[in-house]
Amino acid sequence: MRRQGIFDMRTYRYLLLFSILAVSAMSVLGCFEPSIHEMDFHPDKPAVPPVEQALISMFTNSVTPVEQPTDQLNLIKQPFFHEFSSAEIVGLGEATHGTYEFFQSKFALIRELVEKHGFRTILFEMDFAEAMLFNEFIHDRSDLTIEELINEKMIFWAWKTQTIRDLLIWIQNFNSIQSENDKVYFFGLDVQYTTFDADLIIHMYNSFDPETAEYFGKILLPYKNIHLYYRNGASEADISLVQSGIGIVTKSIKDREQEIKDAIGESQYHLLNRLGRHLQQTEWIRYNVSINNGISDRDPFMAENALWILREFRPAQKAILWAHNGHVANDPSYYGKGSLGRFLKDAFKNKYQILGFGFSRGEFNATNGDVGLQRFAILDDPISGSVNEMFHRTGLSAFSFQVQDLPLEVNDWLSAKRNMLSIGSVYLGSPGDYYIEMVMRDYFDAVIYFDQTTSSLLLQ
Repeated sequence: MRRQGIFDMRTYRYLLLFSILAVSAMSVLGCFEPSIHEMDFHPDKPAVPPVEQALISMFTNSVTPVEQPTDQLNLIKQPFFHEFSSAEIVGLGEATHGTYEFFQSKFALIRELVEKHGFRTILFEMDFAEAMLFNEFIHDRSDLTIEELINEKMIFWAWKTQTIRDLLIWIQNFNSIQSENDKVYFFGLDVQYTTFDADLIIHMYNSFDPETAEYFGKILLPYKNIHLYYRNGASEADISLVQSGIGIVTKSIKDREQEIKDAIGESQYHLLNRLGRHLQQTEWIRYNVSINNGISDRDPFMAENALWILREFRPAQKAILWAHNGHVANDPSYYGKGSLGRFLKDAFKNKYQILGFGFSRGEFNATNGDVGLQRFAILDDPISGSVNEMFHRTGLSAFSFQVQDLPLEVNDWLSAKRNMLSIGSVYLGSPGDYYIEMVMRDYFDAVIYFDQTTSSLLLQ
């Protein structure tokens, strides 16, 4: 008999068709939304002189070459790993959302951190309600196979890969031999989609108050995909109805706190309350996108969700964060309000360790406007004066380094704004447009670099 968890997946069979259609629409339409996943800035960049050879030689002598860089045993021998293994939170970035080497390296590091160093919380660049479905799977409480979950419930194309599938299966197998208090939990931090929030809130209410659950269905389900509803030209009156409905739901959850705790348990209440908060966050993001006011609150909201998990819901649990370089980095100016990593660094200081990933050439998956998802390749050498030029001119195929261990001259060079190749979910074919200014010394604690990469292995 299966244990009862956050929700019983069997009760959602009647919604399966609607979920498939909604997720399919988002997977396609998401290709046309560079404003949501790592919107890329393409300012005209003045010519920059090449990096001096003496500096490159000094840097080359300071890094650690990595043989078989996606291998678990090789990665734990890297100098940065000791400090990372003793951190409270480890941020694992990626310079694209579609690179095999990045994903495989992160999978190998997660296995080691979980198995040998007590990390038990995975924070993912995925929406909160969506991640709850995958948390059910790793706790063996889902009636769906991992392939069904990925195909029918996973929203963002980048995670529909063999590596993510294998990671989730590995966590499930790990959990199967652990005591209840030693299992790994999987959470989403993002605030882009509300596809599953209403269904989960209604289901949880239905277990103790079916009448209110039915009422919530009437005020939430017509607008369950807020991003589509707002993008398709919702009127101000319609938007007011959405906001009012969310307000009614969140107020009910807060006003009935003790009653709900008595009915479904304290842990379930806190998840229910967070679902309500996630609705508020995502509606705010989508409303601002609809009026062309940007998405500057995305990372602050992701940080709010992370800190709630780490300090309130799963306190004293070591955590691993999987997200793009832009999110995990300690960037005080990201979209005007700072990155998720900046907030975590402020909260945890050196107990939050950040691993950035870099590359200069090779293949990766991304979306491209009307063409949609496809494989791209960068063949050109890095632009002059960039950190990628320095990395490429070492002549090494892969290496890692800790920023604090670099020679003073190299560290000084990295303390200034330098261009680094960074591609989000959208790529329009000109690599020079995807170099962003960053202060590497401040952004990352360590870096793994691949000179040549291959594209992530997408599930068919």
